[in-house]
Amino acid sequence: MDGEENSVFAINPMGLPLKELRRLKDQFQDEEGQPVKLDEQQFVDALLSRLASSAGTSQDERRRWDAELRTLFKKIDAGCSETVTWEEFTNYMLFHVPGFNSGDGACELSHNAAAAEALTGAWQCGHADMINSIAVVSDLGTTSGAGSSGSSRKYITAGRDGFVKVWHPNLTLHKAIDVGNTSSWLSACCWMQKSRKLAVASSSFRIFFYDSSFSLITHIDHKDGTPLCLGYTESHENKSSEKEILMVGDDKGYVTVFPLDANDWETEQKTDGKETEKGKKGSRIKYHKDWVTKVGFVSQLQAMVTCSLDGEINICDVHTNQRKEGRDAVRLHKKGVHSWCWCKSYKFFASGGSDRQIIIWNPYTQKAMNYLQGHNAPVLDVLVNEAQHQLISMSVDKVVKVWDILNYQCIQTFTDKTEYKPEDRLTCMAFDEEGPALVLCSSLINVLPVSVKVETSRTHLAPIVGALHNDVFHQIISGDQLGTVSVWDIQTGKLEFEFRRAHQDHKMTCMAFDRSKRCLYTGGEEGLVKLWNFSSGQQLRTFTMRQPAEIRSWALGTFPKRADFRYQYKQV
Repeated sequence: MDGEENSVFAINPMGLPLKELRRLKDQFQDEEGQPVKLDEQQFVDALLSRLASSAGTSQDERRRWDAELRTLFKKIDAGCSETVTWEEFTNYMLFHVPGFNSGDGACELSHNAAAAEALTGAWQCGHADMINSIAVVSDLGTTSGAGSSGSSRKYITAGRDGFVKVWHPNLTLHKAIDVGNTSSWLSACCWMQKSRKLAVASSSFRIFFYDSSFSLITHIDHKDGTPLCLGYTESHENKSSEKEILMVGDDKGYVTVFPLDANDWETEQKTDGKETEKGKKGSRIKYHKDWVTKVGFVSQLQAMVTCSLDGEINICDVHTNQRKEGRDAVRLHKKGVHSWCWCKSYKFFASGGSDRQIIIWNPYTQKAMNYLQGHNAPVLDVLVNEAQHQLISMSVDKVVKVWDILNYQCIQTFTDKTEYKPEDRLTCMAFDEEGPALVLCSSLINVLPVSVKVETSRTHLAPIVGALHNDVFHQIISGDQLGTVSVWDIQTGKLEFEFRRAHQDHKMTCMAFDRSKRCLYTGGEEGLVKLWNFSSGQQLRTFTMRQPAEIRSWALGTFPKRADFRYQYKQV
C-alpha cells in the first residue's frame, strides 16, 4: 500500500489517502490537541510537507503546487481573515472539490477540472524511447480502481521501446504490454472498432492482435517489408459480410490490404506459451517509391488514402486495392508528405510534409485550394477539430499551430519548451473529442485541454448588470437583476458556481470586487450593499444606508482603516 500511496502523491500533492488526511489534521492542532488557525504560509507548508520528502520532486513542480495551494487558501478564507481552520478547509473541499469525499480519499486541485486532469498525468507518464503512434479509444468499457477516471475511453501508445501502453485520460497507466517479448520497435497501433481488437505493427515484420482486455490473440507475418503505418475500416461492400479491413503501409512503398472476419478471431489452442499465427494473405500493391507514412480510409469518399516520403498522395479503392479509376497521384508537395487529414464538414483534404507547409486541396479536382505558411520545420502531423472548425498542425521543432478553417488564418501558436530524451522532438498527436483535449507525444505524453468556444445562448434569465474579470482566480463573475451571481471559468467558458437571490425580492443593480479580488460587493435597489465570498456564495456582511436609496454604482477608494469602500446612489 505504501508504494501505491507514494505513486498517487507523485502525481498530485493533494491526492491524500485517509491516513495522510489524518496527519494533515494534526497540522491544525496544537501540542495539546486544541484546534488552531493556519495563515497562508503555514497552510501551504502543511500541505507541501510530504512533497519535501519526495526524492523525485523538482523545483518547478514545487513552485507550481505552491501557487495552486495559495489560490486554494484564498478561496477557503471566506471572511478574508488571512487564516483557515480545519473545519473551513474540510467543508470547502467536501462541497467544492469532486472526488475529495470519495472512497479512496483522493482529490484533484486546479483552477478547473480540465487543467486538473492534465496536471494529474503531467509527471512520470511515457515510454523509455520515442512514441511512434497514439490512438484514442472511446469504447473500451467502464473501469474502476486506483488511478481510474471511471471513463471508458483510453489512450493507447506504441513506442520504439517495444511496449504498448494503455492510459486513462488523466494519464495514469492502465496497462503495459511487451509486444512480442522482443526489443523490436513498434511503428503503429490501430483500434479495430467492430471486433474490438487492437492491431500493433512491429519492426519484427509482424502485426500483432490483442483483444479488448489486451491479451494477445494472434499475429500476421508481413515479411515483404517493415510495416510502418496502419489504417482501418469496416467493410460495407456486402451487407451480409462481417468483414473488417486492415491496411498496412510499409518501407518499400507498398500497401497491403487484409480482409478480416469473425473466423480470424476464433480462439485456437496455444502451444509452448506462444500465440497462434494466422497464415493470412492480403492484397499487396506498390503505390510509392519511398516509405508510406500514412494510410487510412475516408468513408465519405469510400476511398483508401495513402501518402509517402516520395511526395505523392493516392486515392484508392480499398476493395480492389487499386488507384481509383481516372485518378492520378496527387503531386502538390515539393518534398515528402508526412500526414494528411480529411475535413468532413467542408469536404477537403489538408496535408503536411517536409516542405514546411500545409496544403488544403479539393479531392475531386485534386487542385490546391490554399497554402498555409508559418512552420519553420517539417510538418509531421495534421488533424481536424471539427466541432470548433479548426485545423491543428505539428512540426518537428515542437511547434503546434491552430488554424481557422473558415478563413485559413493561424489563430494560435505555441511551442513545447520541454526537453525530451532520447530525442528532443514531438512525434505524433491525436485529438480527444470527448475531452476535448489535444494529446501530444514524444517519449512522454502531454494532454492539453482545449478551450471550448461557448455558443451564443442565454446565460441569465434577467438583464445582466455587470461582468467582472478576476485575474486572481482566472474567472469571470456576472450578475443579473434577479440577484443571480455566476462564476465562469475563463479558459473553458463553463459555469463553475452560482448563487441566487442575492438581494431577495429586490433587484440587484451593481457589483464590484474588493481590493484583494477575493470578495464581491453587490448593490441593490433597496439601498443595501452586501459583501460575498463568491467562491462559496457565503454572505459576509451587510451595509445599510441611513436613508435607503437605490445603489447605482460602486467604486473603491482610499479610506480610513474602518472602511475600504464608498458608494454612489441616486434617490428614486
